[in-house]
This record gives sequence, C-alpha cells and structure tokens, in this order.
Amino acid sequence: MKWLGKPQQKAQVTRENLVAAGLQIFAEYGYSGATLEQVPQRAGVSRGAISWHFKSKNDLLEEVLNGCVLALENFLQGGAGFEEGMEQLRSAMGATFGNQSCRQLCEIMVQKSERIDENCLISLRLHRVQKHFYEQLNTLLGYAVIEGDLGSEFDVPAASQLLQVCFTGLIFECLRQPSQVSRHLASTLNVLCMMVRNPPYGWARPAPSKC
Repeated sequence: MKWLGKPQQKAQVTRENLVAAGLQIFAEYGYSGATLEQVPQRAGVSRGAISWHFKSKNDLLEEVLNGCVLALENFLQGGAGFEEGMEQLRSAMGATFGNQSCRQLCEIMVQKSERIDENCLISLRLHRVQKHFYEQLNTLLGYAVIEGDLGSEFDVPAASQLLQVCFTGLIFECLRQPSQVSRHLASTLNVLCMMVRNPPYGWARPAPSKC
C-alpha cells in the first residue's frame, strides 16, 4: 500500500467523506435536484473542498456510482447447485438492502435516476448491474440443466431474462417498502424457485424448425 503523509491522508479522508455525502444527496434528491453546495455541508467540510476534489457534479456522480459494488452483482459462488445458488442469491439480496450505501446506490439507479439518455452515467451503471446479474443467473440455470436439476429442454436464456426482470421489480418494491424487505425476499424467491422447478410451457426451448 502506498504510504501517505498526514496532508495526503487528510485529503483522502475528505474525499471519501464527500463521496459518502454525495451518495446520500443523490439518493435523496436525484441527479437534477442535487447541488454541489449540498455535499460539503453534509460531509462537514469546507465549501472549497468540493471544487478542489471534483470538477463537476458529473465527476462526483461517477465516483459515487463506481465506489460501491452491490452484493447481488457477485452473488454466485462457482459450482453451486440450483438450491445452493438460490440461497446465495437470497443472502446477497439481503446483504444489499442491509447495507446503507448499497441501498442508496439502488435508490439512485432505480428510483432517482431520471434517465433520459441511455449513455448517461446512471444508465450505464444500471446496465452493468443487470448484465452481471443476468450472466450469473444464466450460469446458475445452465449448470442446473447440466446437473439434471432442471430438464434438458429448459430455456435458460428466456428464464434468466424473466428472472432478471422479476428481480428489478423486487428491488423497486424493497426500496418502496423498506420495512417489508425480509417478507418480499422470502415470498418472491419461494415463488420464483417453484416457477423454475415447474416451468410454464413457454420456458421450454422451441423445437427446431423443419423448414
């Protein structure tokens, strides 16, 4: 680890406090409603500190978005069977909503995003979460098919896409009703496990065309 003198250490602590405050402000007011003037006040530092560390609100937002990794982005441990993998997912969802910073990041991406451009920072961060989540679901379900936990005709990509959409809705509901997180997680995951175990007709891969 690079050694830092006292001035550098103080500057690093100030920067971290500004990022933490920025996370809170963006989660509360959204990007358009937040101002850089609010951040140092929340962080308990001088107003000049924000302009010293960040050139613009967008620069601060970028560090806020990239400074926190959600547990659900890396929930799957290698070689997990279906039941074990779903339990890992349940634990990761609980950890995500049990951590204040992770919960605030979800609020920015899902509730306070005000996305008008698919290439804006918030959209790109959300797409990265969704991509990682989908890839893990695809891996988990694909392995379950190989191991015989799911039928050989199970349509893994279609099921992964559906589960991803369901979990996006679950995240929204957990943010909307924080006191009901445990109930939402338990009931939703139980239903989804049943659906995967007993898939509707549309989850079977279509038969090859004879044309």
